[in-house]
Amino acid sequence: MGASTSSEQISTEQKELESVAASTGVLPILQKAFSKLCDLQTNSIHFILFQECFSLNFTNSIAEESSSVHECFPKLLANLGSAIVNTFFMADKGGFNWVKFLRGYIKCCGRESTSLSLNTLCRLYAATSTKAGITSILEFE
Repeated sequence: MGASTSSEQISTEQKELESVAASTGVLPILQKAFSKLCDLQTNSIHFILFQECFSLNFTNSIAEESSSVHECFPKLLANLGSAIVNTFFMADKGGFNWVKFLRGYIKCCGRESTSLSLNTLCRLYAATSTKAGITSILEFE
């Protein structure tokens, strides 16, 4: 799940990250999510599986010619998962351990100023657009 056994030493970084997550009330939710997604042999979440967790697919049930959905929207949704993972999470060979999972969550959703959150959202949009092959006049580093 990410919690170390009693014989293991918990790193200072892990303690700090867990403290931040606990202060926002999401630590139990993150622990449960990590335990459901992690490979028991490697104690990590596979990179591709994690991207698929955020993947959204759009199917239009209305006739295509009468649709008010822009043609770029399904492409953006299809590439959102990989953009989220690539923007916020740093993976080891193929996966995320508990500390990297927490670090990515806090980087994405931690307590930040509104301007930082807006900047993060714009960076995510730019990364998703690039992955979808959609040109945009917005550029963010």
